[in-house]
Amino acid sequence: MSDIASVEAITSFERFLSLEEEWGKLLAASASRNVALTFDWFSAWWKGFGGDKELRVLRVSDAQGVLGIAPLMKVRGTYRGLPVSEVRFMENEHSPSCEFIIRREPQLFAKTVIAYLEESEKGWHQVRLQNIPKESLTFGALSAALEGKRGLHGIAEGLRSPYITINGTWEQFLNGRSKKFRKTLRNKMNRKDKETHCEITRVEESARHEELLAMMYRISEKSWKGSVNQELSASEENKAFFGELTKAARRNKWLRVWQLAIEGEPVAYEYHLCYGGSIYALRSDYDEHYRLHSPGSLLDMHVVENAFSSPGGKEGAKADGSAWEEYNMCGSSDFYKLNWTSTIREHARVIFYGRSLYSRLLHAGEFVLLPWARKLPFYERLRVYK
Repeated sequence: MSDIASVEAITSFERFLSLEEEWGKLLAASASRNVALTFDWFSAWWKGFGGDKELRVLRVSDAQGVLGIAPLMKVRGTYRGLPVSEVRFMENEHSPSCEFIIRREPQLFAKTVIAYLEESEKGWHQVRLQNIPKESLTFGALSAALEGKRGLHGIAEGLRSPYITINGTWEQFLNGRSKKFRKTLRNKMNRKDKETHCEITRVEESARHEELLAMMYRISEKSWKGSVNQELSASEENKAFFGELTKAARRNKWLRVWQLAIEGEPVAYEYHLCYGGSIYALRSDYDEHYRLHSPGSLLDMHVVENAFSSPGGKEGAKADGSAWEEYNMCGSSDFYKLNWTSTIREHARVIFYGRSLYSRLLHAGEFVLLPWARKLPFYERLRVYK
Protein backbone atom coordinates (compact mmCIF):
# COMPACT_ATOMS: atom_id res chain seq x y z
CA MET A 1 0.00 0.00 0.00
CA SER A 2 1.34 3.43 -0.98
CA ASP A 3 0.75 6.44 1.24
CA ILE A 4 1.50 8.94 -1.52
CA ALA A 5 -1.07 9.97 -4.12
CA SER A 6 -1.34 12.80 -6.60
CA VAL A 7 -4.34 14.80 -7.77
CA GLU A 8 -5.34 16.09 -11.19
CA ALA A 9 -7.96 18.82 -10.85
CA ILE A 10 -10.24 18.78 -13.91
CA THR A 11 -11.72 22.23 -14.42
CA SER A 12 -12.76 22.21 -18.09
CA PHE A 13 -15.75 20.42 -19.53
CA GLU A 14 -13.65 19.31 -22.51
CA ARG A 15 -11.23 17.47 -20.22
CA PHE A 16 -14.16 16.02 -18.30
CA LEU A 17 -15.61 14.62 -21.54
CA SER A 18 -12.32 12.87 -22.27
CA LEU A 19 -12.75 10.79 -19.09
CA GLU A 20 -15.83 8.91 -20.31
CA GLU A 21 -14.17 5.54 -20.94
CA GLU A 22 -11.99 5.66 -17.82
CA TRP A 23 -14.96 6.80 -15.71
CA GLY A 24 -17.01 3.80 -16.80
CA LYS A 25 -14.19 1.35 -15.99
CA LEU A 26 -13.60 2.92 -12.57
CA LEU A 27 -17.28 2.77 -11.69
CA ALA A 28 -17.50 -0.86 -12.82
CA ALA A 29 -14.48 -1.71 -10.64
CA SER A 30 -15.84 0.15 -7.60
CA ALA A 31 -18.30 -1.04 -4.97
CA SER A 32 -20.88 1.54 -6.09
CA ARG A 33 -23.90 0.62 -8.21
CA ASN A 34 -25.60 4.00 -8.42
CA VAL A 35 -27.00 5.43 -11.63
CA ALA A 36 -26.27 8.96 -10.32
CA LEU A 37 -22.53 8.16 -10.42
CA THR A 38 -22.43 7.29 -14.11
CA PHE A 39 -20.64 9.50 -16.59
CA ASP A 40 -23.86 10.05 -18.53
CA TRP A 41 -25.65 11.27 -15.39
CA PHE A 42 -22.95 13.83 -14.55
CA SER A 43 -22.65 14.93 -18.17
CA ALA A 44 -26.41 15.60 -18.33
CA TRP A 45 -26.32 17.26 -14.91
CA TRP A 46 -23.53 19.65 -15.88
CA LYS A 47 -25.20 20.58 -19.17
CA GLY A 48 -28.33 21.41 -17.21
CA PHE A 49 -27.04 23.01 -14.02
CA GLY A 50 -23.36 23.81 -14.51
CA GLY A 51 -23.80 27.28 -15.99
CA ASP A 52 -22.78 29.37 -12.96
CA LYS A 53 -20.54 26.76 -11.33
CA GLU A 54 -16.88 25.72 -11.65
CA LEU A 55 -15.84 22.12 -12.28
CA ARG A 56 -13.50 20.64 -9.69
CA VAL A 57 -13.44 16.94 -10.60
CA LEU A 58 -10.48 15.41 -8.76
CA ARG A 59 -8.74 12.40 -10.31
CA VAL A 60 -6.55 10.73 -7.69
CA SER A 61 -3.69 8.38 -8.61
CA ASP A 62 -0.73 6.61 -7.04
CA ALA A 63 2.16 4.65 -8.55
CA GLN A 64 -0.15 1.73 -9.39
CA GLY A 65 -2.74 3.80 -11.24
CA VAL A 66 -5.99 5.67 -10.63
CA LEU A 67 -7.51 5.29 -7.16
CA GLY A 68 -10.76 7.06 -7.98
CA ILE A 69 -12.61 10.22 -8.87
CA ALA A 70 -14.25 12.88 -6.72
CA PRO A 71 -17.08 14.50 -8.76
CA LEU A 72 -16.89 17.97 -7.22
CA MET A 73 -17.65 21.56 -8.17
CA LYS A 74 -17.10 25.01 -6.69
CA VAL A 75 -20.19 27.15 -6.09
CA ARG A 76 -20.81 30.70 -4.95
CA GLY A 77 -24.24 31.19 -3.49
CA THR A 78 -26.07 31.14 -0.18
CA TYR A 79 -26.43 28.56 2.57
CA ARG A 80 -28.79 29.03 5.51
CA GLY A 81 -29.38 32.52 4.13
CA LEU A 82 -25.68 33.44 4.29
CA PRO A 83 -23.33 34.08 1.33
CA VAL A 84 -20.81 31.27 0.90
CA SER A 85 -18.19 29.95 -1.44
CA GLU A 86 -18.19 26.18 -1.13
CA VAL A 87 -17.03 22.94 -2.71
CA ARG A 88 -19.78 20.38 -3.24
CA PHE A 89 -20.64 17.24 -5.10
CA MET A 90 -22.11 17.78 -8.56
CA GLU A 91 -25.65 17.20 -7.28
CA ASN A 92 -28.93 18.86 -6.37
CA GLU A 93 -32.48 17.90 -5.47
CA HIS A 94 -32.73 15.65 -8.55
CA SER A 95 -29.83 13.46 -7.39
CA PRO A 96 -30.84 10.41 -5.32
CA SER A 97 -27.43 10.45 -3.60
CA CYS A 98 -23.77 11.11 -4.33
CA GLU A 99 -20.38 9.75 -3.34
CA PHE A 100 -16.80 9.32 -4.50
CA ILE A 101 -16.02 6.68 -7.12
CA ILE A 102 -13.30 4.69 -5.36
CA ARG A 103 -11.53 1.78 -7.00
CA ARG A 104 -9.13 1.03 -4.12
CA GLU A 105 -7.44 2.53 -1.04
CA PRO A 106 -10.53 4.42 0.17
CA GLN A 107 -8.87 6.05 3.19
CA LEU A 108 -5.85 7.21 1.19
CA PHE A 109 -8.24 8.55 -1.44
CA ALA A 110 -10.29 10.51 1.12
CA LYS A 111 -7.21 11.91 2.89
CA THR A 112 -5.72 12.97 -0.44
CA VAL A 113 -8.92 14.77 -1.51
CA ILE A 114 -9.17 16.61 1.82
CA ALA A 115 -5.49 17.58 1.75
CA TYR A 116 -5.74 18.83 -1.82
CA LEU A 117 -8.76 20.99 -1.09
CA GLU A 118 -7.14 22.49 2.00
CA GLU A 119 -3.73 23.12 0.45
CA SER A 120 -4.34 23.78 -3.23
CA GLU A 121 -7.93 24.93 -3.70
CA LYS A 122 -8.30 28.49 -2.45
CA GLY A 123 -11.22 30.74 -1.68
CA TRP A 124 -13.80 28.41 -0.15
CA HIS A 125 -15.54 28.72 3.20
CA GLN A 126 -16.79 25.16 3.50
CA VAL A 127 -16.74 21.79 1.76
CA ARG A 128 -20.28 20.43 1.98
CA LEU A 129 -20.78 16.89 0.73
CA GLN A 130 -24.47 16.04 0.85
CA ASN A 131 -26.49 12.84 0.88
CA ILE A 132 -23.72 10.28 1.12
CA PRO A 133 -25.15 6.81 1.82
CA LYS A 134 -24.01 5.81 5.29
CA GLU A 135 -23.37 2.29 4.03
CA SER A 136 -20.92 3.53 1.37
CA LEU A 137 -17.13 3.37 1.24
CA THR A 138 -17.17 7.15 0.84
CA PHE A 139 -18.85 7.78 4.18
CA GLY A 140 -16.58 5.36 6.02
CA ALA A 141 -13.44 6.77 4.43
CA LEU A 142 -14.39 10.41 5.03
CA SER A 143 -15.41 9.73 8.63
CA ALA A 144 -12.08 8.02 9.32
CA ALA A 145 -10.07 10.73 7.56
CA LEU A 146 -11.78 13.52 9.52
CA GLU A 147 -11.77 11.74 12.88
CA GLY A 148 -8.16 12.51 13.76
CA LYS A 149 -7.95 15.71 11.77
CA ARG A 150 -7.42 19.12 13.25
CA GLY A 151 -9.82 21.78 12.06
CA LEU A 152 -13.55 22.27 12.18
CA HIS A 153 -15.80 19.65 10.69
CA GLY A 154 -19.08 17.90 11.37
CA ILE A 155 -21.44 15.18 10.25
CA ALA A 156 -25.20 15.72 10.07
CA GLU A 157 -28.19 13.70 8.94
CA GLY A 158 -29.14 13.69 5.26
CA LEU A 159 -31.94 12.11 3.26
CA ARG A 160 -33.86 9.14 4.59
CA SER A 161 -34.79 7.36 1.37
CA PRO A 162 -37.28 4.46 1.40
CA TYR A 163 -36.58 1.44 -0.77
CA ILE A 164 -38.15 -1.94 -1.42
CA THR A 165 -36.05 -5.08 -1.49
CA ILE A 166 -37.49 -7.21 -4.28
CA ASN A 167 -37.64 -10.70 -2.89
CA GLY A 168 -40.41 -13.25 -3.29
CA THR A 169 -43.64 -12.69 -5.19
CA TRP A 170 -45.84 -9.63 -5.55
CA GLU A 171 -48.61 -11.39 -3.64
CA GLN A 172 -46.27 -12.13 -0.72
CA PHE A 173 -45.08 -8.54 -0.67
CA LEU A 174 -48.57 -7.05 -0.86
CA ASN A 175 -49.80 -9.32 1.94
CA GLY A 176 -47.04 -7.87 4.09
CA ARG A 177 -48.52 -4.36 3.86
CA SER A 178 -50.99 -3.19 6.47
CA LYS A 179 -54.63 -4.28 6.24
CA LYS A 180 -55.71 -0.65 6.13
CA PHE A 181 -53.41 0.12 3.21
CA ARG A 182 -54.52 -2.96 1.26
CA LYS A 183 -58.16 -2.06 1.81
CA THR A 184 -57.51 1.48 0.59
CA LEU A 185 -55.86 0.13 -2.56
CA ARG A 186 -58.77 -2.23 -3.23
CA ASN A 187 -61.25 0.59 -2.87
CA LYS A 188 -59.32 2.76 -5.29
CA MET A 189 -59.05 -0.08 -7.80
CA ASN A 190 -62.77 -0.83 -7.55
CA ARG A 191 -63.67 2.83 -8.01
CA LYS A 192 -61.39 3.07 -11.01
CA ASP A 193 -62.99 0.02 -12.67
CA LYS A 194 -66.52 1.36 -12.12
CA GLU A 195 -66.10 5.04 -12.97
CA THR A 196 -63.52 5.46 -15.71
CA HIS A 197 -61.59 3.84 -18.48
CA CYS A 198 -58.05 3.86 -17.12
CA GLU A 199 -55.02 2.64 -19.06
CA ILE A 200 -51.42 2.29 -17.84
CA THR A 201 -48.68 1.90 -20.43
CA ARG A 202 -44.95 2.27 -20.86
CA VAL A 203 -44.27 4.99 -23.39
CA GLU A 204 -40.49 5.51 -23.51
CA GLU A 205 -40.11 3.49 -26.71
CA SER A 206 -43.26 4.47 -28.58
CA ALA A 207 -43.14 8.23 -27.98
CA ARG A 208 -40.69 10.53 -29.70
CA HIS A 209 -38.22 12.37 -27.45
CA GLU A 210 -40.03 15.71 -27.68
CA GLU A 211 -43.45 14.11 -27.18
CA LEU A 212 -42.29 12.23 -24.10
CA LEU A 213 -40.90 15.34 -22.43
CA ALA A 214 -43.91 17.45 -23.44
CA MET A 215 -46.25 14.93 -21.79
CA MET A 216 -44.23 15.02 -18.56
CA TYR A 217 -44.01 18.82 -18.54
CA ARG A 218 -47.74 19.20 -19.19
CA ILE A 219 -48.75 16.89 -16.33
CA SER A 220 -46.18 18.37 -13.95
CA GLU A 221 -47.47 21.89 -14.62
CA LYS A 222 -50.98 20.73 -13.66
CA SER A 223 -49.79 19.01 -10.48
CA TRP A 224 -49.58 20.59 -7.01
CA LYS A 225 -45.91 21.29 -7.77
CA GLY A 226 -46.98 23.73 -10.46
CA SER A 227 -48.58 25.98 -7.84
CA VAL A 228 -45.29 26.27 -5.91
CA ASN A 229 -42.94 26.61 -8.89
CA GLN A 230 -41.56 23.07 -8.54
CA GLU A 231 -42.89 21.64 -11.77
CA LEU A 232 -40.51 19.79 -14.07
CA SER A 233 -40.42 22.71 -16.51
CA ALA A 234 -39.91 25.36 -13.81
CA SER A 235 -36.53 26.35 -15.25
CA GLU A 236 -34.54 26.00 -18.44
CA GLU A 237 -31.89 24.21 -16.36
CA ASN A 238 -34.38 21.52 -15.36
CA LYS A 239 -35.50 21.05 -18.94
CA ALA A 240 -31.91 20.82 -20.21
CA PHE A 241 -31.02 18.23 -17.57
CA PHE A 242 -34.03 16.00 -18.17
CA GLY A 243 -33.67 16.37 -21.90
CA GLU A 244 -30.04 15.23 -21.85
CA LEU A 245 -30.67 12.52 -19.26
CA THR A 246 -33.57 11.10 -21.25
CA LYS A 247 -31.44 10.89 -24.40
CA ALA A 248 -28.65 9.08 -22.55
CA ALA A 249 -31.04 6.78 -20.68
CA ARG A 250 -32.77 5.78 -23.90
CA ARG A 251 -29.42 5.13 -25.56
CA ASN A 252 -28.29 2.96 -22.64
CA LYS A 253 -31.69 1.23 -22.29
CA TRP A 254 -32.06 2.49 -18.71
CA LEU A 255 -35.28 4.41 -19.25
CA ARG A 256 -38.80 3.48 -18.17
CA VAL A 257 -41.61 6.02 -18.37
CA TRP A 258 -45.03 4.89 -17.19
CA GLN A 259 -48.11 6.84 -18.20
CA LEU A 260 -51.63 6.63 -16.77
CA ALA A 261 -54.41 7.87 -19.02
CA ILE A 262 -58.06 8.39 -18.09
CA GLU A 263 -60.49 8.34 -21.00
CA GLY A 264 -57.48 8.68 -23.29
CA GLU A 265 -56.05 11.74 -21.51
CA PRO A 266 -52.56 11.31 -19.92
CA VAL A 267 -52.93 12.44 -16.30
CA ALA A 268 -49.99 10.86 -14.44
CA TYR A 269 -46.49 9.59 -15.14
CA GLU A 270 -43.52 8.00 -13.42
CA TYR A 271 -39.96 8.49 -14.69
CA HIS A 272 -37.60 5.65 -13.79
CA LEU A 273 -34.00 4.73 -14.52
CA CYS A 274 -33.02 1.05 -14.35
CA TYR A 275 -29.39 0.40 -13.56
CA GLY A 276 -27.23 -2.13 -11.74
CA GLY A 277 -30.11 -4.26 -10.48
CA SER A 278 -32.08 -1.29 -9.11
CA ILE A 279 -35.04 0.74 -10.33
CA TYR A 280 -34.71 4.44 -9.46
CA ALA A 281 -38.06 6.24 -9.18
CA LEU A 282 -36.70 9.68 -9.98
CA ARG A 283 -39.83 11.69 -10.69
CA SER A 284 -43.60 11.38 -10.69
CA ASP A 285 -46.51 13.80 -11.06
CA TYR A 286 -50.25 13.71 -11.59
CA ASP A 287 -52.82 16.23 -12.77
CA GLU A 288 -54.57 17.71 -9.72
CA HIS A 289 -57.86 17.93 -11.64
CA TYR A 290 -58.02 14.11 -11.49
CA ARG A 291 -56.97 13.67 -7.85
CA LEU A 292 -60.32 12.11 -6.85
CA HIS A 293 -59.47 9.23 -9.23
CA SER A 294 -56.22 8.56 -7.26
CA PRO A 295 -53.99 8.40 -10.36
CA GLY A 296 -50.79 8.57 -8.30
CA SER A 297 -51.76 5.63 -6.08
CA LEU A 298 -52.94 3.54 -9.03
CA LEU A 299 -49.73 4.12 -10.92
CA ASP A 300 -47.62 3.43 -7.82
CA MET A 301 -49.33 0.08 -7.36
CA HIS A 302 -48.84 -0.88 -10.98
CA VAL A 303 -45.12 -0.05 -11.15
CA VAL A 304 -44.30 -1.74 -7.84
CA GLU A 305 -46.19 -4.86 -8.91
CA ASN A 306 -44.35 -4.79 -12.23
CA ALA A 307 -40.98 -4.61 -10.44
CA PHE A 308 -41.79 -7.91 -8.73
CA SER A 309 -43.20 -9.63 -11.78
CA SER A 310 -40.72 -8.51 -14.49
CA PRO A 311 -38.73 -11.56 -15.61
CA GLY A 312 -36.17 -9.79 -17.78
CA GLY A 313 -35.71 -8.41 -21.26
CA LYS A 314 -37.44 -5.19 -22.32
CA GLU A 315 -40.05 -5.48 -19.60
CA GLY A 316 -37.67 -6.65 -16.99
CA ALA A 317 -34.57 -6.51 -15.06
CA LYS A 318 -30.89 -6.54 -15.67
CA ALA A 319 -29.15 -7.19 -18.96
CA ASP A 320 -28.52 -10.81 -17.99
CA GLY A 321 -32.24 -11.38 -17.44
CA SER A 322 -32.03 -11.86 -13.67
CA ALA A 323 -34.53 -10.28 -11.34
CA TRP A 324 -34.46 -6.76 -9.98
CA GLU A 325 -32.94 -6.47 -6.54
CA GLU A 326 -34.31 -3.11 -5.37
CA TYR A 327 -36.94 -0.50 -6.06
CA ASN A 328 -35.39 2.77 -4.87
CA MET A 329 -38.13 5.30 -4.13
CA CYS A 330 -35.50 8.09 -3.91
CA GLY A 331 -35.86 11.40 -2.11
CA SER A 332 -37.21 11.69 1.42
CA SER A 333 -39.42 9.39 3.51
CA ASP A 334 -42.78 10.85 2.48
CA PHE A 335 -45.82 9.27 4.10
CA TYR A 336 -47.12 7.68 0.91
CA LYS A 337 -43.80 5.90 0.36
CA LEU A 338 -43.88 4.51 3.90
CA ASN A 339 -47.15 2.78 3.06
CA TRP A 340 -45.09 0.61 0.74
CA THR A 341 -42.00 -0.01 2.86
CA SER A 342 -40.42 0.65 6.23
CA THR A 343 -36.91 0.05 4.91
CA ILE A 344 -34.89 3.27 4.84
CA ARG A 345 -31.48 4.11 3.42
CA GLU A 346 -29.82 6.65 5.67
CA HIS A 347 -27.64 9.39 4.21
CA ALA A 348 -25.33 11.91 5.82
CA ARG A 349 -23.93 15.37 5.18
CA VAL A 350 -20.21 15.72 5.78
CA ILE A 351 -18.96 19.29 6.12
CA PHE A 352 -15.49 20.63 6.84
CA TYR A 353 -14.47 24.24 7.06
CA GLY A 354 -11.75 26.69 6.11
CA ARG A 355 -9.58 28.53 8.59
CA SER A 356 -11.16 31.98 8.31
CA LEU A 357 -13.29 33.59 10.98
CA TYR A 358 -16.27 33.47 8.61
CA SER A 359 -15.83 29.69 8.23
CA ARG A 360 -15.77 29.36 12.00
CA LEU A 361 -19.03 31.29 12.21
CA LEU A 362 -20.59 28.97 9.61
CA HIS A 363 -19.53 25.96 11.68
CA ALA A 364 -20.98 27.46 14.86
CA GLY A 365 -24.25 28.16 13.06
CA GLU A 366 -24.55 24.63 11.67
CA PHE A 367 -23.40 22.54 14.62
CA VAL A 368 -24.11 24.75 17.66
CA LEU A 369 -26.87 27.28 16.93
CA LEU A 370 -29.05 25.15 14.64
CA PRO A 371 -29.21 22.06 16.92
CA TRP A 372 -30.11 24.37 19.81
CA ALA A 373 -32.78 26.19 17.79
CA ARG A 374 -34.41 22.90 16.73
CA LYS A 375 -35.21 22.17 20.35
CA LEU A 376 -37.30 25.33 20.69
CA PRO A 377 -41.08 24.78 20.64
CA PHE A 378 -41.60 27.46 17.99
CA TYR A 379 -38.77 26.31 15.70
CA GLU A 380 -41.12 25.13 12.92
CA ARG A 381 -42.32 28.71 12.52
CA LEU A 382 -38.81 29.96 11.91
CA ARG A 383 -38.07 30.22 8.19
CA VAL A 384 -34.89 32.23 8.00
CA TYR A 385 -32.52 29.66 9.50
CA LYS A 386 -34.09 26.33 8.74
